[in-house]
Amino acid sequence: MSLLIFALAFVLDLWLGDPPHWPHPVRWIGWLISRLERLIRVLCPSQSTLYLGGGLLWLMVVGSSFALSWALIALCQAIHPWLSWALQLWLAYTLLATRCLRDAAMAVYQALHAEDLALSRERLSWIVGRDTKALQPPQIIRATVATVAENAVDGVIAPL
Repeated sequence: MSLLIFALAFVLDLWLGDPPHWPHPVRWIGWLISRLERLIRVLCPSQSTLYLGGGLLWLMVVGSSFALSWALIALCQAIHPWLSWALQLWLAYTLLATRCLRDAAMAVYQALHAEDLALSRERLSWIVGRDTKALQPPQIIRATVATVAENAVDGVIAPL
């Protein structure tokens, strides 16, 4: 992949974000993980076999994601180099979450700015795993900044 693809993917993510009804590989991977996890929990009843099942889950998800991506890129390359380039751009774009993170943080900020504490807590609960019902504005701000920083690693820095 070229630096141009990464730059364009970043610009596309800032411009378009993640439209909810567009095809998205990360959603497909999440679907695969949830199905495989249910199957593994049935097939691996003990704690020790769950470790093995977790390793197999990782291997199947990462392996199938890699193999499918590689095969699609190779197929597109065989058809036309520009098709391969477009697919690589789309794949890179779908891995980024810059706009999504910004939008989520701004939704919390706008509720706080409007002094709607209940709404800011609700919007914060969309992006954090902790209970937000009793948080005060300084805690809401800290939690928002912390979750954006943490998710920027997974949703922006690592994919780039």
